[in-house]
Amino acid sequence: MVNTLKFFILSILLCIAVRGFSQNQSLQFEHIGTNEGLSQNNVFCIIQDSRGFMWIGSRNGLNRYDGYKFIVYRHDSMNENTLSRVC
Repeated sequence: MVNTLKFFILSILLCIAVRGFSQNQSLQFEHIGTNEGLSQNNVFCIIQDSRGFMWIGSRNGLNRYDGYKFIVYRHDSMNENTLSRVC
């Protein structure tokens, strides 16, 4: 009974803390597209690496985004060290 009461009190305190934390933060979303440098608006996958770069895959290339600008990597048939062609 004592363990159940402790668990109940702890659960309530945790819910209050989480609720208070979530109300103090406001999230803002920014839509990015070809006007900002993305190679194509149709995106297949997004991942963030350990250095904070966002990698965005599309049919028109692999895009690296650092929060300010894009670098687009594409297949180059004249370069043997380029990205492979998947489409």
